[in-house]
Formats: sequence, structure tokens, C-alpha cells
Amino acid sequence: MSSRGTFDSFVPRAYLRDHYSALTRDTQFMLRFFNEAYRTIAKKDLRILEVGGGATLYQLMSAAPHAREIIFTDMLSENLSEVERWKACDKKAFSWKRYFDYVARYTGIHPTTLESRLRVALKRITVLDVLAPGKVWRREQKKFDVVSSHFCPESITSDRKEFLRAFGNVVSFVKPRGALVMSFLKEATNYHAGTHSFPAYPIKEDDIRQILKKKGFHFIEIQSIDITERKDHNALMCVLALR
Repeated sequence: MSSRGTFDSFVPRAYLRDHYSALTRDTQFMLRFFNEAYRTIAKKDLRILEVGGGATLYQLMSAAPHAREIIFTDMLSENLSEVERWKACDKKAFSWKRYFDYVARYTGIHPTTLESRLRVALKRITVLDVLAPGKVWRREQKKFDVVSSHFCPESITSDRKEFLRAFGNVVSFVKPRGALVMSFLKEATNYHAGTHSFPAYPIKEDDIRQILKKKGFHFIEIQSIDITERKDHNALMCVLALR
């Protein structure tokens, strides 16, 4: 996430409660997409970078069986603390059990084993501002086999220049012949966590495709699902792109 000031009122538990207490139709759609995405990538021992992961883990469950290491990043230390609690098996951590149970149907791996693999793969949990990533890694470490980023570039700003800068920074971590796995809110101008509203930049499938083509991605798959129960966005888009 971006500029600290914008998200001073962001409460991870309120966001998790509002968006992930139930395994919704759109979340099931995303989980199936991620499973197929990692099957398409079809490689083992992947170095994976999660950019703007927030306090969530569902997006990495299908990645765990393929990962040698996952570096998990977000702007907010409060979000990272939620992830660290889960990794440490803290009883106060948010429960992702129903998500692991669902993903296990598609991976063919027992939910407990899948959970263990993700904990082992999470090698580093650290702060990263997608608008100003800076020198976080040594040069030889800064490119990844897979970059995973969900509801990040379009969910931190309503400004087009900032959106494009954030998107460009996410893409910059993908190595040649690497992969990008992303999700976006479609045509959103804001979204809610608890009683607070946060900015979003409206984007559609054609926008994403054009940006990624300019960034050198030759295979781009985008799948969308309409959402009628939310007023702040009308659909979700999931993306797999190969460089």
C-alpha cells in the first residue's frame, strides 16, 4: 500500500472481517484462477514476490507447492504483523482454514500440508512501498520468477500518474521469462474497510492489456467476474501474464 498518511485509518482486522469472513463467490473464482495460473506456470522452486499483500494469504495458497521462497511485502507494518501472527501459529491470528480447505480440492494436497508448505515458503515478511520501492534487495536478488500483487496499484490512489507508477514498479520485479499474477477491482473509485473509505483508480481489461503489452508481456490472460453485492466496484479481474 501507498503513502502512509492515506491509510492511517486502515484497520487490518476490519478489512479481513468485511472481505474475508466468508468464502464468497468472487473469492472462490479467484482461488480457482490462481490454481490454474500456477499450473500454467508449471515450474517448481520458484522465487515469488508478493507486492502489497496486505493482511491476506489466500492469494498464495496455490503458489505454496511451487515455491522455494516467498518474500511477502506491504507498506503497512500492521498488515505484516497479521501475516507474521499466522506464520507463527498464533491463536489470535485470522483463520484461513476454510480457504485452505477449498484450495486443497484443486491442488490435491491435504489442507494441513498446504498450510505447512506456505509457512515454510514464507521466508521474509518486510515493508515495501510500491510507489517508492527503493533498494530493498541486492541487484542479483531483485528479479523474481513470479510477482504476485492483488488489489494494490489501483487500490492505493485515485491519481492516474501514481497508479501507472505503482503498476510499473510491480512489473519491474518480474524477471525475463517470468510471470505476473494479479487481481484488480474493475472501474472502482473507492472501497471500504470497516467505516472507512479508501481511494481507487478505475481500470478495465483493455487498460491492463495495453499496459502489459508495452511492458513486454507476450501472453496475457484476463478473467473477470461481476459483483452485484458491492456498491464501490462492479467486478473483479484476475490476470496471468508471461514475459
